[in-house]
Amino acid sequence: MEKHTKELLGFFATTVGVLAILYVLLLAASFLSSRRAYGAEGVSNAEFGGIVFNTRYQKAITIATPILVQMDNETRVLNIVLKDPASAKFSFLFKISPGDYQLWKEKVKNGRGTAMFTSSGRAYFYAGNRPFQIDTITIIIDTGPNTWLDNYQKLIEENFKSCQMGLSPKGDPDMVCTPLWISARINRIERSALSLDLPQGHVFPHLDYADIYIEVISISKARQKN
Repeated sequence: MEKHTKELLGFFATTVGVLAILYVLLLAASFLSSRRAYGAEGVSNAEFGGIVFNTRYQKAITIATPILVQMDNETRVLNIVLKDPASAKFSFLFKISPGDYQLWKEKVKNGRGTAMFTSSGRAYFYAGNRPFQIDTITIIIDTGPNTWLDNYQKLIEENFKSCQMGLSPKGDPDMVCTPLWISARINRIERSALSLDLPQGHVFPHLDYADIYIEVISISKARQKN
């Protein structure tokens, strides 16, 4: 009788152990399955081969660098990732007027630390031959003490000799200066410093705004066309 009782207790102990293991495995499977579902349904992903945008002096600047754009489908918060930051380099023509230069120097002195200008046209992420529109981009130059504003002061001030009052492309009075050639690197891209979430009226991955933060690598005189 005692032997039979021990065998019965052993059987129950084994059964309980097996059931406990099965329960843990089922919980793990349920967790993994919910994670897969969230990854598929909770987040939208779009991968691009680069970005194209306009400036005042150039109609199409193409930066061939892989970009991943993610959106949380519940909050619509965007996360834009440079997959190969080393390839996110480009060059562009940019006017620096005496007023611009003085304003940026004051920003740096007061600790605000950024110089800003807006692209004169729409921008596009591209995947193969397919463009995905960004309505407006803003280029924000990451700067700070002892940066390009100081390093290239002599070149920038020398270029002021080319400045004179004239008309902007829109016909407004403007300080017209010979543009300088700027080499830069993208540090990061965000939807906007004011809000990271995409409005409901825009179907992902069509963006309304994008802020592109760049680091100035070098500044030189633009080559004159013959």
